[in-house]
Amino acid sequence: ILVAVIILATINGLSLREYYFKFEKEQWDDAAQYVAQHAGHDDLILFNATWTQIPFDYYFRHFNHPATEHGVPVDMFERDVLEPKMTPADLPRMWSLVGQHERVWLIYSHDWYTDPTKIIPTELSQELELLDKQSFQGLEVHLYSKSND
Repeated sequence: ILVAVIILATINGLSLREYYFKFEKEQWDDAAQYVAQHAGHDDLILFNATWTQIPFDYYFRHFNHPATEHGVPVDMFERDVLEPKMTPADLPRMWSLVGQHERVWLIYSHDWYTDPTKIIPTELSQELELLDKQSFQGLEVHLYSKSND
């Protein structure tokens, strides 16, 4: 029995070491700081996975930056689904939100479930100019702008 306890303790110790020293958490703090430092007062911030607004806002609020934020396809809990999937039928709502702003930030995370066919960035890139794209652990930040043609 002592040998079994030692083996179990060793396995648990190794797994804890992996978790605490090698686990890479999503960089919501760095992404929020980046957006706060570069966003204009009339910019729109969109979230493709609506619940990701929670960790983003946890850090973003410290910068006291006024921002208009919305989820696409819907705002959080609007459909009583935590992570609704984006479909082409959701595009009119997205464009009605985007149409009110010159610049749009897309906080893009967990897209393998919420936007597996990449509808959001594809559509935004067809109508807007991609000015910036930053990668953080677990998410991307895209900045789009209406062209000045």
